[in-house]
Formats: sequence, C-alpha cells, structure tokens
Amino acid sequence: MPFLTFFSSHNRQINASTRLSILSLPNEILHLVLSCLSTPDLLVTCRVAPRFYDLALVIVSVRGCRLRLCFDQESRWRFAVDMTLASVTASQFAFVPLPSEQNCFLYASRVLRRPVLYKILLSEPNHNEDDEERDVLGSSVTVDVRHVGEHSKKLMHGAHFSYNISRRKSSSVKRQGEREIAALEFKCSPVWLCPRRTVLSRMFHAF
Repeated sequence: MPFLTFFSSHNRQINASTRLSILSLPNEILHLVLSCLSTPDLLVTCRVAPRFYDLALVIVSVRGCRLRLCFDQESRWRFAVDMTLASVTASQFAFVPLPSEQNCFLYASRVLRRPVLYKILLSEPNHNEDDEERDVLGSSVTVDVRHVGEHSKKLMHGAHFSYNISRRKSSSVKRQGEREIAALEFKCSPVWLCPRRTVLSRMFHAF
C-alpha cells in the first residue's frame, strides 16, 4: 500500500474515532468546553454537528452580545448605534437598539455623499472580560437618508438593517435636508457573525 494512501486511511480512522468520542460526552461537559470559545469561533466550530449547534445557540443567547453600527458622512459627521441581541433561532439572530439610544442626524443633499455604514463591531460583555470588539462587516455600504419613512438595507450574505428616517424637528426652512435616523432592527444568520476567510486562506486550509 502506498504511504500516502495508508496515511490518508489512517487519518480518517483517527478523525472518525475522535468524532465518536466527542459526541459521547454529556451536554454538561460540552457546554463547559464550548463556553470558552468566542461567539464567532463557537458558531464556526459547532457547524460540524447539529447537537453542537443547538448547544451553541443556548450559549450565545445568554451572552448579551451587542453590535455597534458605525456610520460616517463625508468624514465629518460620525455616530454609532449600539444594538443588543433580542432573539435567537437556528436560522436568524435579531438585534434591537438599546433603550438609551438617541436618534442621530445626518444630511440629505445633492452635494453631500450619502452616509456610509463602514463598520459593525461585535462585543460580548458577558463573556469577554476585556470586551474585545470584532469588526464583522465585510465591506461598507451606503445608507439612503433622503426619503422619509422606514427603510430596509440588505447587506452582504443576507443580513438586513431596518431603520426609520424622519425630518429633523429643529430644522429651519433653509436646512430642509437635515434628517434623523433611528435604528429599528438588525437581522442576520448565525453564520454572518463567523469570521470570513479570504480565498487564499481557504486554499491553505484545504491543504
């Protein structure tokens, strides 16, 4: 038997036996082990088995995960909206604004560029003592603030950001382009919070 064929067969046997031994552990032990992982790493790891994934959802639901949506317009007006995890299902996470969040104002103008959502930071205050934040937004997206009413912005990989635009109450006749933006909800799949690898890193991982 060629060495590579033998090595590959032997490696598969080891992986199979390891998988069976891990699956035989009780939920209490698995819960303790999986709780040590950050949310993105936890969701990636637990995709290998439905049982792990169910445990991961239970763990994530009590971590108090938050998203901070960072906006910028013309590199002059910047603000951030903090949202907290409100509901967890196998296919969708839903975040809502914190009760203390205030409406922020931007400008709708033919001269000024539209605001940009340039960063979404994930934090886990109930899990990470250092409260380390990770940017989970793949690429920046523009936000429409010209039209008054509710909007839903679709992001990459199926995430949706819902927000409401209204005219600023204190706006004068000469400054009718002032708008207030109020975040309503942010929805995404659990996979959306997982680290995204480049094509090159995926190739190295395959080898």
